[in-house]
Amino acid sequence: MLLSTLFTSLAAATTYEDKLLTTPASPEVLAKGLEADGYALGVSVYAWGYPLVRMERIAREYTDVPSPKPATSYRAPLDQMGWATELATPAAKDMPTANNDTYYLSAIIFLDEPYIISVPDTNDRYYVIDVFNMWQELEHYIGRRTTGTKAGRFAIVPPGWTGQLPEGVKRLDVSTNKVWLWGRLRAGGATQEAISNLQSQCHLRPLSGKPSTTKKLEPLPDIAGDDLGFLKQLAFALKSNKVKPVDQALFGQFSRIGLTAAGFDPSKLRPEMRRGLLRGLADGPAVAISSFASTAVRRNGWDWVTGMDDFGFNYPLRAMVAGPYLGGQGEKEAMYPIRYTDS
Repeated sequence: MLLSTLFTSLAAATTYEDKLLTTPASPEVLAKGLEADGYALGVSVYAWGYPLVRMERIAREYTDVPSPKPATSYRAPLDQMGWATELATPAAKDMPTANNDTYYLSAIIFLDEPYIISVPDTNDRYYVIDVFNMWQELEHYIGRRTTGTKAGRFAIVPPGWTGQLPEGVKRLDVSTNKVWLWGRLRAGGATQEAISNLQSQCHLRPLSGKPSTTKKLEPLPDIAGDDLGFLKQLAFALKSNKVKPVDQALFGQFSRIGLTAAGFDPSKLRPEMRRGLLRGLADGPAVAISSFASTAVRRNGWDWVTGMDDFGFNYPLRAMVAGPYLGGQGEKEAMYPIRYTDS
């Protein structure tokens, strides 16, 4: 009886189907597999890499100051603060989802040294300055909720810097050598003159003195008409933004589509792999938007998205926020109810 039971159990254990053992290495299978692999990698690389590409684009857009500069614009030269002096209108297109009850502040900083942010006493008026790294991740908040509304000074410190800061300056370490400061100052209950006075008392200066007027960001590669242009710009962005240690295993997979630390080389892409890759890149935006389904809580028909203070490995959510919800704050600071009622 014991032997019979053993043999019956062994027989049952071998009844499952293992398709890999019976899949031939035929030309048809190879073509199918290459296209599927290219597709999967295309979706993955888009969700993972889009925020970095988006932020590098924004760094150049928001430091390109028009003349004359519209009153609703917050653009400013590199390493300088820019304030909107009027509230957003439907004609203000820089911010995809602007509000119109706070004045916006923006600054792109290239951190060749620490930069000191000085803020005035706002007399309890709400303000916040978000410190985003180049992956569109919030690393610090400066403002009413976290640091209060008294006058203060804060140092944005680049990776690896070990010098001394002036007394009374709060150190804020960041993980990339460029950051985006994205601020909001409450509009209501004050005259325009009072608001302008507060704005004029906010300062941004390098630790060593005045900012350089000649420092420029290298242009992104021109990708007009290039169906693999996203990957070329991603490879360019990675030259100045190291892959995080926690992402090295994922990044290593992208070598199969020609993306490595050395750059992007599409010359070795098989036609089937390229075809799948292009489909994956094309579907990437939908995958990012679909992160609503797994991250939002629906209440009375409204979607409340959480997790923006720490994306973790939710790369599609990070990509979605970097795109149409650029500069979105985490739920510690703000909530964004969103509703879709038709097509």
